[in-house]
Amino acid sequence: MRILVIAPHADDGEIGCGGTLAKYADMGHTIFYATFASIDPTLTELKNALEILGIPEHHIIYSPTKIREFGYSRQAILDELITMKYCCAPDLVFIPSFNDTHQDHKVITDESFRAFKDVSVLGYEIPWNNLTFTTNRFIELTEDHLKRKFNAMFMHKSQHSRRYVTEDFVVSLAKVRGIQVGLQYTEAFESIRWIEKL
Repeated sequence: MRILVIAPHADDGEIGCGGTLAKYADMGHTIFYATFASIDPTLTELKNALEILGIPEHHIIYSPTKIREFGYSRQAILDELITMKYCCAPDLVFIPSFNDTHQDHKVITDESFRAFKDVSVLGYEIPWNNLTFTTNRFIELTEDHLKRKFNAMFMHKSQHSRRYVTEDFVVSLAKVRGIQVGLQYTEAFESIRWIEKL
């Protein structure tokens, strides 16, 4: 499977689906990671974070856009996403939830929905941004996947002051989502579009 993670800011993918990315990398799937608000020092932090998850540096796509001004670049972002669709040829795309209230995230989600009309799309969870979150797809994880998720998040040293950069947060959320479906740990996703191909 070919997977594309779209992260408005450089750590969003790790927060929303880092455990799943670690799992899928272990399974041998090809993973690309695209980020839009990519500025130093976050670029170096992102490379280090994704290395932990098993995503090689040459699979990172940078498309610099000014933070909190994505709305002004909506068409350029859509054009970039369409280019990614043909260059990466993903079978599955991860994007922020449709209920994510961050202004940059909303632009990325809306334009990704337009760009990837014939691809399976899952929305990931950023709890403090979500007005609500529909948990209708769950991916089981191990303790190792969660540890790598936290370690990847911890590589973003510029974000260490954030309350969510703790192992307790990562494990607790995975436990809550696991309890919903009778498993120990999961990441939950919003199934925006799911296509089963022959």
